[in-house]
Amino acid sequence: MYSGYCNGSFQTKETSFTGGGLQPELMSFGDFSSDTPLDIVISYTSSELAVFFGFGNGTFGRRKIFISNDTEAVTRFTSVNDLNHDDYQDIVIGNASPYGISILYGDGHGNFWFQFIFLSDITESFTWINIGDFNNDGYQDILVTGEQSGVMNILLNMNSC
Repeated sequence: MYSGYCNGSFQTKETSFTGGGLQPELMSFGDFSSDTPLDIVISYTSSELAVFFGFGNGTFGRRKIFISNDTEAVTRFTSVNDLNHDDYQDIVIGNASPYGISILYGDGHGNFWFQFIFLSDITESFTWINIGDFNNDGYQDILVTGEQSGVMNILLNMNSC
């Protein structure tokens, strides 16, 4: 990671260990511990996901690893936002197998509770997952795009998180 000086130049790079043999694939950022420095969530080519907690100086410490109970599960994409209006960052994960969405709801202290949404009408991997308020109701919705079809599916958040 290269930390900026706010003038277009950067400090010497900081290197962090992401886990031996886990093959990191994708990452997203958020403040999962409510301490202001950004934390990083990394998905691996396996069924594992890790959250690294930032110190605010370009380095990261303790990590929390989440392993899917389904050994066939493959994490494809992650996105971060506050889905349940509790002012804490949540992690949305697009799963390639089985097709669905996993949500890790954050409590602001680096802890999460888990929800899986099985998408029976989606039968393909995702090329993209993101979060936004698509129907302007004040709640963050989830958008997924199918890998083969290119069809965008919007899952409207009805505030039942």
